[in-house]
Amino acid sequence: MTSDARHPGLILGVARFAYDPAGSMRAMWASAPGEPRLLSYLMVGMFVLLVDALVWTSAQPSIAADQMDQALLAQVVSLVFFVPLMAYLIAAVFARVIAWICRTPPDWRRARAGAFWAILVSAPVQLIVTLAALGAARDVEVAKAVRALGDSFYTFSLLFCLGVVFDLRRLRQAGIAFGLLGALLHFARIATAAPFAAIGGT
Repeated sequence: MTSDARHPGLILGVARFAYDPAGSMRAMWASAPGEPRLLSYLMVGMFVLLVDALVWTSAQPSIAADQMDQALLAQVVSLVFFVPLMAYLIAAVFARVIAWICRTPPDWRRARAGAFWAILVSAPVQLIVTLAALGAARDVEVAKAVRALGDSFYTFSLLFCLGVVFDLRRLRQAGIAFGLLGALLHFARIATAAPFAAIGGT
């Protein structure tokens, strides 16, 4: 049995993505996950994203106290019902597109594995970035720009994981490129917004 086939489990597998993203994805796929396990990856990722959304929403000063319950409920409904369906749709679209590019039949389970693992490994990063944004930035716009870094990491994770599981080097490279470009754009937005926030606070 190779090292990639010895999948260490959910927590260690997600942690491995921080220093060996390709190995993390390969180990998960080599462990031959069935549909229930793939669904569990998606649900755990959705739970972390739900915590992230609730923390972010509850900290928004623009939401009135009498509207907060409704705003939180909207986040719950979205992340419990609609976002998981979108994850399945994203996996299906990529399965068809990759099949068309490679001239092969669509591999739906491989696409779901890449898409769901990307959600799982990026969700904790999104939560950490949100907590950092709320703790470090007093200005809402700056906090939004910081939080959006998590979106760049998800884009990188999605394309990179699909590139690994389908063994497509260019898709992996596209994930790295889009992730870096998104991060640079967000940092530029932060650098632009921070001086104005400081002026507004004086």
